[in-house]
Amino acid sequence: IPWWTVLLLAALAFALYLGVGRDSTQQVVREASWIAAVSQLAVVLVPAVALVVTTVLLVAIVLPALAALALLLRDRR
Repeated sequence: IPWWTVLLLAALAFALYLGVGRDSTQQVVREASWIAAVSQLAVVLVPAVALVVTTVLLVAIVLPALAALALLLRDRR
């Protein structure tokens, strides 16, 4: 499924929950719309969190490596 389709489905599920599910008098409708909204938002948030974690880990690895390289190059005679 293309990424934009996933984003659109997540937005629609969230809008459905806000528009219909949250104020519904039927418990089943409230719960089903909440589950649909949360599951679709999780599908969108998991890759976003993975991207942030990957970026932080890369920075945590690259910065000490650059510092070590700078120390090695500075110590050259």
